[in-house]
Amino acid sequence: MHVIPPLPQEHGLQAVITGEDMAKYLAQTEQQAINSMGKLLAQCNIEPESVTTIIEDGYTPMAINKKADSLEIDLIAMGKHGETALSDWLLGSTTQYVVNHNHCDLLVAKA
Repeated sequence: MHVIPPLPQEHGLQAVITGEDMAKYLAQTEQQAINSMGKLLAQCNIEPESVTTIIEDGYTPMAINKKADSLEIDLIAMGKHGETALSDWLLGSTTQYVVNHNHCDLLVAKA
């Protein structure tokens, strides 16, 4: 699953980009996500036909939990990014939210 986050409101981008431009932005971002997921599957020697690719837009942790609930998912596997000793020890904010607000099991791997 890949989640396309909303445009930041603090820069006024949502007010400037509307209609056709927003549709183009979402289509381009979705295509980039599909390409990235395809590369990842190839690196892992996984056949694309054996995987269901889901692309959503919205606030990432909430979108993950909502999709997991709607599909009655048993397990969510997530990567954790840690660039410092402290962040290696702590879970990231997205992972932490999913851990605290989901009803299924969660597997977290260091990315």
